[in-house]
Amino acid sequence: MRRQPSLLLLCAALLLVHGPSTSLTFAQSASEFQVKAAFVLNFLRLSEFPETDLDRSGYSICILASDSAIEGFKLMNGKLVNGKPVTILSLGEQNQTNCDALYIAPNHLEQGRTALRRFAKNSTLTIGEAPDLLSDGLVVRFFLEEGKVKFEINVNAVNEKKLKLSSKLLSLARIVGQD
Repeated sequence: MRRQPSLLLLCAALLLVHGPSTSLTFAQSASEFQVKAAFVLNFLRLSEFPETDLDRSGYSICILASDSAIEGFKLMNGKLVNGKPVTILSLGEQNQTNCDALYIAPNHLEQGRTALRRFAKNSTLTIGEAPDLLSDGLVVRFFLEEGKVKFEINVNAVNEKKLKLSSKLLSLARIVGQD
């Protein structure tokens, strides 16, 4: 029962993207980043980390993107994940090393590779759009198919980071990286 609100939010985000009257493209707009931010928040809600949540005071989502993308994500500041507040941080502003989730915008490919190497040994849920980043350890990748935003999950990266993703989340994704 506890996951039901999270699932409802994920479904709402998916309806925004896949609904009959909505055909979202990757045109750079505030609403695009708000939708992606809602996805990222729900990915975080539907993930279990190796560390216990009992001593966690909140969750941090780090963003490696343009200012307009960061502004779209900042609308998620203070939202709750498992009863704990979310903080949105720009990875460019700080040398942040403690991120629960990391979103890498497509126009930040080289910085994204550097960030993926920096976060390779911890359980950060990494999310981006560039297909090239999957081989660098990206966990979730957004892609466009028939004018709609979809996502794929790299199960090799999930296993390396010792993350557990909800079966509901996995059933909605295209699975890649199975050996």
